[in-house]
Amino acid sequence: MSYLKKRIAVFLCMVMAFTTVFFVTPQEQALAASKVQFSWSFGLYNSTVKEAQIELGAEDLYIGDYIQAYTSGATYKNYGYLSSASGVTYKSSNKNIIAVDSKGKLTAKKTGTATITVKYKGQTGKCKLEVVNSLAAVRAKVEDFENRVKVCKNLVSAYGTGITNENRYKVLKAYKNYLKVNYGPSPIYADISTSYNETSIRIKTNYYIYNTAAGRAKVVNQAINEYKEERNPLSTQQGKHFKIKSITGKGTSVTVTLKSKVTAEQIVGIQFYDAYSDEVSAKKTSTVKFPMYIVDKNNKREQVTATVKKGSNKITIKTPKLKKGAAYQLTGDGWLDPKYNKCSFKAK
Repeated sequence: MSYLKKRIAVFLCMVMAFTTVFFVTPQEQALAASKVQFSWSFGLYNSTVKEAQIELGAEDLYIGDYIQAYTSGATYKNYGYLSSASGVTYKSSNKNIIAVDSKGKLTAKKTGTATITVKYKGQTGKCKLEVVNSLAAVRAKVEDFENRVKVCKNLVSAYGTGITNENRYKVLKAYKNYLKVNYGPSPIYADISTSYNETSIRIKTNYYIYNTAAGRAKVVNQAINEYKEERNPLSTQQGKHFKIKSITGKGTSVTVTLKSKVTAEQIVGIQFYDAYSDEVSAKKTSTVKFPMYIVDKNNKREQVTATVKKGSNKITIKTPKLKKGAAYQLTGDGWLDPKYNKCSFKAK
């Protein structure tokens, strides 16, 4: 009898587990889906402003180039700009004013206002767009507008199908130029007017889409940032980071011996990682430098410069005077995390 009771108990547990899978899990999925949000990059600092003006006759304009989907909190995930995302849909409230296709491409047919509805991962967002005859006066307010358009187009052209061994330095050069020109107000928005109140300062800003090349360039910029994070030797996401075999230090130098020789991809990864720095060359090179820190037993931390060469298994570091027999620690980006590499050593 006790045996039968045990079998019944096991059966009931299986039923409960089965019920949990089919009823609790969908609720958890719905909860996760509710965390998906949209960021509308029409305003300064990637704000969530959902209104913009576009110019009649604007070409190559994809609404998804200005809208990012992401989840917040502990489960943060950036799904990226939505023109190329799987499963996104677009709909216009007035196709006679603005039409939108399945890829998010807009066609501004006549002046007026229409609302674009975006649906992604069970969530809905809306953006109000106004078609105007001309934004020439707005473009005139942006310093060096034509050059901004040019560098955006160059970045998109150089990127091609991605960062490959054949085009990586061409992309790096275009990327550096893009970052330099776009540091500060973006060519797709303009701060038009400000008004002062006795108790506070209020900023009234109009938002425009008048450089369609910038939208395409932002999508490429995100792809490059993903490359920097995932394939970079200073990151640990894809296991392509430097792996330390040993560290020796003496006098004013430290040598890090790696388990394998430095590859061309690792060299260019470092360049993309710090592309905004003027010290990083966009030309094809076999040797690059990057920063890290050295910490002594008293937790005194000093920045040092590491030099690495393609084909070598050594990283050389110029340091302050090391004290013989003293313990030191190298710290910096992900690959210098103790859980990935042993970064401590004693000076000889």
